[in-house]
Amino acid sequence: MIPKLKPWLALDIDDTLAATFCCRAKKMQKLFGNPEWLKVEDLLKKYHNTYDVPYRQTPEAEARTRHMVNDNEWQKSISMCAWASTYVKKVNKIIPITAYITVRPSKVMQWTKYRLKKFGFPDVPIIHKPDAVSKMDGVTTWKMALLNKLYPNILGIVDDNIRTIGKWNIEYPWTVFLYGHSDTSSLSANILPCETRKDVYLAVKKVFGKKK
Repeated sequence: MIPKLKPWLALDIDDTLAATFCCRAKKMQKLFGNPEWLKVEDLLKKYHNTYDVPYRQTPEAEARTRHMVNDNEWQKSISMCAWASTYVKKVNKIIPITAYITVRPSKVMQWTKYRLKKFGFPDVPIIHKPDAVSKMDGVTTWKMALLNKLYPNILGIVDDNIRTIGKWNIEYPWTVFLYGHSDTSSLSANILPCETRKDVYLAVKKVFGKKK
């Protein structure tokens, strides 16, 4: 149950706190090659999402991706993003973080909770994607409906997935701090670009910090 006393903030997990894309990309390059000869960091900058890498849409690659998404052993191997815990603690002092909202399935929640706790992230509930929701359009609808339901108890979310958030082309009351992106001029005014973790912290401070 999420408290209803103060404004709160939610956090995404994959590629916001955990280096999911880069860890997955390294494995996929070993298995299926690297046709663009890109480092995983450059691959992340170019595509942002595994499902947007065109040569990873073969049946074999998609099957491997599904396996990794649903495998606890794989989740254990995903490293956490550098400095993520440090800036989450800074943000948490401005506005309490009360939940994680993730597209990870229920079967990997045990290790997800363990690793968040191990690396010093807030011990708060994880709201995961229902297992029946699988397609990207379904994820888009699910996350938007969830935030609508939780507002005004949750006033914002830190998320990196422009593939999902970019489809939110209607007015809504919460704020999205879009990590890893420098330009959101074509998106809703409620979506704030935050290229670095420091940018996230400064944007949260500007929106939710105490006014002098």
